[in-house]
Amino acid sequence: MIQALSVTRIIEESIYENSPIKNATGSFISIEQLALDAEILTKKHAGLFAFLAFHPQQDSAVREYLEAQSVCSDAGATIMVLTMAAQPCGFAEDVTPELLVGKTAVRYTRHPAYEVAEWMFPTGRRPLLPGLLIFDRVFDVRDALYVPLAGCENRKQVGDLCRKVFLLAEEAWSKDNASWIDRAAARLNEEKIDYQRTGDKSLREWLVNALQVVSKAGISLVVLFPKVVSKVFGL
Repeated sequence: MIQALSVTRIIEESIYENSPIKNATGSFISIEQLALDAEILTKKHAGLFAFLAFHPQQDSAVREYLEAQSVCSDAGATIMVLTMAAQPCGFAEDVTPELLVGKTAVRYTRHPAYEVAEWMFPTGRRPLLPGLLIFDRVFDVRDALYVPLAGCENRKQVGDLCRKVFLLAEEAWSKDNASWIDRAAARLNEEKIDYQRTGDKSLREWLVNALQVVSKAGISLVVLFPKVVSKVFGL
């Protein structure tokens, strides 16, 4: 079983634990402040990050892949996987169809996950969705890799492609962290896997945008973890 851990709650808990003044009643923390303190994610995880952008109703192959519970083992210890839960998420929630789809089928003009993925691209360069975004920071200005999953017809094809991308990214990262993205892009070319490079974007601003989008939509940006290792965040 894998669990979804709310990014907002992870950061809030870290801010609270490291604050010399404890407010038992809690206090409002702005989204901008959450993004500034997002470094906690890189302190907890020194590898790569992946964001799975998908529509829970329309992209059933991706949803079913997540429901199959293998994404964390597929990604391995080097890659932390993020996605969106279709409802407000507590600190740790089991990944179930209801968590991914929601209790009711909400209709969006543009799904929040799509909006967040598209923000990484320059104006006029819309990515083919759904897709997998790979990056090495949740703050600072960095390049990122985006692999579309739109050609996958079922959960097996999604899993096969994600595993291949995860493995190539992990190999590139372990050999040379500084130029991992160039090495990963070269390997994707060798394997004839379609991808795009986003160009330099502020991932801190990406995180601010993502948290604003999910807050407005009443859903959650989450980190996925095997239940047995979710203690990494003190759960």
